[in-house]
Order: sequence, then structure tokens, then C-alpha cells
Amino acid sequence: MMQLMFGLLATWLGSTGLTTPIPATPAQPARQLADQAMHHVKHGDLDAAYATLIPHLTWPQGVEHLLSARDQAKKMREALSRNDAPMGEIEFLTRETVGHSLERYVYLEKWERTAMVWKFTFYRGREGWTLYAVDWSNTAPVIQQLFETSRK
Repeated sequence: MMQLMFGLLATWLGSTGLTTPIPATPAQPARQLADQAMHHVKHGDLDAAYATLIPHLTWPQGVEHLLSARDQAKKMREALSRNDAPMGEIEFLTRETVGHSLERYVYLEKWERTAMVWKFTFYRGREGWTLYAVDWSNTAPVIQQLFETSRK
């Protein structure tokens, strides 16, 4: 009887437009791409990490920007390595969504005394998921922001 009532309620909500449509394409390919990139980061291979991402950019002109970001990440890691060492560990922190078309995956790259936060933002257009942005940082405000967003 209860199943019948839930079935009728679901049918009624669907016919009134009060439910949110389920997205046709899951974001799983986007998560897999971010996981692949972070696998390379874990092993210190930023060239391979960014090479994994380039074919999936939202716009072709973004390649130069992405390669510039890679070079900056290399310099940051080199500077950190003077007083710290990567632990070779990656932790997936969260998946953030905005509607059905934006997804962000956040990872923590662990170092002995600090951490790098990596964020991969994907957009879903008609042809599927594309990489919109890659951000990384080890600054205190970025780390603090993780605590603030986890409380929401």
C-alpha cells in the first residue's frame, strides 16, 4: 500500500513539473578525468597530469593558459620542495555541483608540512563534459575555505 502511495505521489509530482529532471549524462567521466590527473600529480608528473587534461578543455585557446598554469605549479612545487616533501598521497575531498551543468572535484595533495588543494571544474554542454578550469593552491585562505564550505 505504501509503495502504491509513493508511486502515485511521484507520478503526480512529475506531471506538475515540481520535480527536478534527472540529468541525462552522469558526471562520472569528469570524475575519472580528474582522478587520472591526480594520479599523475601523486607521482610528481605534472606534465602527464596536464597532458591528460588538454584534450578535454572547454575551448582550444585554453591550452596556452593551461600550460602556463602547469609551469606555475611546477615552480610552486619546486619552491615547496626546498623545505618540505610530498608524501605521495592524494585525498578526494568533495564533489560540488551547481545545477546539472557544473561540477567541481576537490582533492588534497598531502605534503609533510603543508597541503596543496586541487580543484577541477567541469561544464556539461551538448557534447558532454569538458574541463572548464583547474585551480591549485596551498594558501591559508584556500584551506580555510574548505572548512567553511564543509559546514554548509
